[in-house]
Amino acid sequence: MKMISPFLFILLVLLSGCHDDHYIIDSSEEEAGVFGYLTTPENTTITSTEGYTYIRGNFNNSPIINFYFNESIPALVYNISESRYYEINWDCQVSSSKSSNTIKIAINLSGDIYPSGGMQNFAKYADEQTHNSGQTVVKINKGDTIQLVTQASRTGTLRFQEFTTSINKFYNTDKGVS
Repeated sequence: MKMISPFLFILLVLLSGCHDDHYIIDSSEEEAGVFGYLTTPENTTITSTEGYTYIRGNFNNSPIINFYFNESIPALVYNISESRYYEINWDCQVSSSKSSNTIKIAINLSGDIYPSGGMQNFAKYADEQTHNSGQTVVKINKGDTIQLVTQASRTGTLRFQEFTTSINKFYNTDKGVS
């Protein structure tokens, strides 16, 4: 008879004891989520260093399940009656027409910015490609709008060379997560 290694046995015992209901992944039947990417490089003009501006460009949002794109806003709209927690990720290559520019990327969820203050990077030189990535977890309710937004410390043009983003179901609100 083959024996299990002591390390594997201890690992199995430890894993079998992890049953805290606050960390149960949502297993409800209704699926929802989005994967999107910028189809061609695009410029976003920053006319003020106050507030956020939505990131311009043609995003291919596919697959897109239980969200829809509202071009007039422009934003994704959540289309399920059940509130849920979602993880939103983004990853982009961006440059600035101005040197010494701090560039922030964030998510605008129905008027609130997440994560608070956005994720930022610094473009030391004009036209220098920089990388920005971020992740946040938000509770989304039916009808909520979701936009990718940007802000910069100097007015001018931000050039988004590449941009990918995803929205993935995270927690079921019925499991006691607050």
